[in-house]
Amino acid sequence: MQPADALAGAWGDPPIVLRCGAVKPPLLRRDSSCFVVNDVGWFAEEDGRPVTGTESVDGEVVFTTIGRSPYVEVTVPPEDSRPSVDPLTDVAAAIRKHTRQEQPCQ
Repeated sequence: MQPADALAGAWGDPPIVLRCGAVKPPLLRRDSSCFVVNDVGWFAEEDGRPVTGTESVDGEVVFTTIGRSPYVEVTVPPEDSRPSVDPLTDVAAAIRKHTRQEQPCQ
């Protein structure tokens, strides 16, 4: 599958989509939950609401890097049988290599 956006890539069935140069999520605030996976901080949203890590998720989850430039977004479909953070583990090294950390996840 090839997304129309040239700065995106997809893999798997159903596809997981990675998009570089994403915009800062409107719901991302200073006190938002930050999940660190292999030294990359992430903000997570499901159905337009922040994920805090205290509740289960069963819909599509959109993860956006925190404190890195440019923003990178990974969309994990609900039908994926793996834990939703597994794709973040898969892409962490590339994100660390190709983005700049401006502030650590706090």
